[in-house]
Amino acid sequence: VDHISLEEVLRVNYDTPHAWVYTSEPVVEGKVITLFCYVENVLSINIDIKILKNYEEVPGAQELDASFTEKMTYWTLKSVNVIYNADDNYECTVTHGSVVKSYKIEPM
Repeated sequence: VDHISLEEVLRVNYDTPHAWVYTSEPVVEGKVITLFCYVENVLSINIDIKILKNYEEVPGAQELDASFTEKMTYWTLKSVNVIYNADDNYECTVTHGSVVKSYKIEPM
């Protein structure tokens, strides 16, 4: 079993979690798709994840309980169904402490 030192844990850049916004199926104009926002490299549970469509939060999004990694960070996943329109802007915002980052969709 590998052991991780406290020093290694503290080297993790906790103020900038990594996130990806994606779909599980190819996008088709006018069809319902599921958008996912996967966030990893999180040290604190003080995190707010929002999935946005045209800069407005999409209602009904569901978030999985956080799962811990061997590096003492955790990851989580938020998802929501939307009707896809190529003219719309889809993104995920992640607020972690005082840092806010936006991530654009990476459609299949």
